[in-house]
Amino acid sequence: MIRIYADFNHCDEAGRVRLDTIGSLADIRKHEGALTEGLVVLLYMEDEFEVEGTLYFENGWLAVPDHSTLRYLDGTEP
Repeated sequence: MIRIYADFNHCDEAGRVRLDTIGSLADIRKHEGALTEGLVVLLYMEDEFEVEGTLYFENGWLAVPDHSTLRYLDGTEP
């Protein structure tokens, strides 16, 4: 599964995570030809947690996180 860095404090009015930060754009560049709307990817915050999210494109990439898939990277429970 494609992993993309996400800053969960950087959301639009609908609660979608904007994937336009330096970390997000670096990960997106690695997989540019493979990204499509509706693709499920793994959104992560380095050394904190990861969650599955569905991609959308609207003047840039956005993702809707599926919080039921939240997994903390230090092994603690949500």
